[in-house]
Amino acid sequence: MSFIIFLVNTLLFSAVLHRKNRFRFLLAAGIIFLSVAFAGFFKNRTWVTNIPSLRISVIQANISPLEKMDLNLFDRNAARHLLLTQRAYNTFHPDLVIWPETAFPDDLLQSAQWRPLIFSEVSRMKTDLLLGIAPIINGYEYNSALLINASGQIGACITSKPWCLSWKRPHLSH
Repeated sequence: MSFIIFLVNTLLFSAVLHRKNRFRFLLAAGIIFLSVAFAGFFKNRTWVTNIPSLRISVIQANISPLEKMDLNLFDRNAARHLLLTQRAYNTFHPDLVIWPETAFPDDLLQSAQWRPLIFSEVSRMKTDLLLGIAPIINGYEYNSALLINASGQIGACITSKPWCLSWKRPHLSH
């Protein structure tokens, strides 16, 4: 696909540079563009009929990295993600909700305040939640992913266990 975009852009650029052959370059770019568009349209029409759908909501709270790591704003940021998740659920009833990496920049599994609240909300909505967390293991803060299933239980936690290497950084005390 990148090659096709490059080719069409090159033809359009050539049409601007070479006035004498402008029509030929524009015609070639148009034919390529329309061919790809029609091929995609007809290909998608033949496959859509028997595929079960999965509704996914991706939550983006637009919180700056500095605000994410500010402990004074932590509760506000977590509440914002939860509110956006509830809105997405009320509107779309997704099968899976995805929060961005470091949406919860702390160890959710150890949080007495947020773990019960988030797990119970996931259970109430009966939807899976995939989010980034930062558990502290042996003095290191690990960039990890946590899947909470629709029952409000841990479905999977991917961190630096022997079966999965993960990026880690030294934990700075709060």
